[in-house]
Amino acid sequence: MKSKGFLPLAAATVSLLCTLGWAQGGAPVVVGLTNPVTGAAASFALPERQGVEMAVEEVNQAGGVLGRPIRLAVADNRCNPTEGVQTVNRLINEEKAVVIIGAFCSSVSLAVMPVVKRSEIPFVIDVSTAPSITGLSGRKGNNAWAFRISVSDDGMAKALVEHLAARTSWRRIAIIAEDTDYGRGGTRAFSEHAKRLGVTIAATETFTQATPDFTSLITKLVSAKPDAIAVYMLGADMANFMKQYEAWGGKIPITGRFDPALLSPEQIKRGFVDGSIGVLPYSPEVDTPANRRFAGDYRKRFNAEPMFQSAYGYEAVYMIADAIKRAGKVDAAAIRDALEKSRYQSMLGVELQFDEHNQAHNNAVILLLKDGKISIVALQRT
Repeated sequence: MKSKGFLPLAAATVSLLCTLGWAQGGAPVVVGLTNPVTGAAASFALPERQGVEMAVEEVNQAGGVLGRPIRLAVADNRCNPTEGVQTVNRLINEEKAVVIIGAFCSSVSLAVMPVVKRSEIPFVIDVSTAPSITGLSGRKGNNAWAFRISVSDDGMAKALVEHLAARTSWRRIAIIAEDTDYGRGGTRAFSEHAKRLGVTIAATETFTQATPDFTSLITKLVSAKPDAIAVYMLGADMANFMKQYEAWGGKIPITGRFDPALLSPEQIKRGFVDGSIGVLPYSPEVDTPANRRFAGDYRKRFNAEPMFQSAYGYEAVYMIADAIKRAGKVDAAAIRDALEKSRYQSMLGVELQFDEHNQAHNNAVILLLKDGKISIVALQRT
């Protein structure tokens, strides 16, 4: 019987393993995924899980790794650090995972990092973007077992603020952020790069996740008379904030970790926050052969647009599979050593390698919302 908090292996995957003759053959290589299956962040973590599952199926269809299939074990951390630690312990001790992907929420990834270090199991951070993760990872950060493939908020803030300083007349920007590791880290990074480039932070407001009413915060932000408002908040809060901001009559453009795809088609058509510029770790519109293939396959499979969570979860599996093949054996330390030497061609057109903090440096995607259209205006290496 599976432990509480685990999801059963998909029936299609079980059928695939049997078809390939692996059910009675080579033992599966267990890859653990800890992410929010339930709770407030669940709907935004689903694309990550879908990207991981899609890659696992593709790798298995191509023969697996070292002649063995990958078996994915998923554990629900509910975006809670305590539950995240519990799920990783179970993935390692009960599921016998040789590598962990996760943990979606930055606060959970930070909580998990000491666990994987103590257990000596590689941890591939595919979605969490808090800048503090970088300093604590890699041999220089005293945790050789933690690797981050996603672009950090520091890298994205640097790319965005440099673009804004060079390409816009915005010189006063207000910030609103959730009171989490992600929100605080994004605020700090944006503010530091803004100061370096002569951009004034006109106001900074924070809120607790799942805040129902943003009216007073919107009033404070607008009263600071900024040229733009930078946002650092997860999807549900961002959608709620944008809805209330439009109802309030807000006209000031939005920037920061703003995803214009979270606006409704009607909002975009109405010209709401036209001229907004945001930065993301990924876009399905990046025109490379690998990304076109991934985005097309993802749309067919899930009838949805791939998000950055989908893409980075997908690439995490392929980077792990590549590392296992180069390691030549299913051994945690050998996998870690192989990951350190990765040279992986990302869908965004960049060869990913890990620096001394086990941080990969991919392209940041800078998006413009203008005249009812969302367009990529820059790809910038972080």
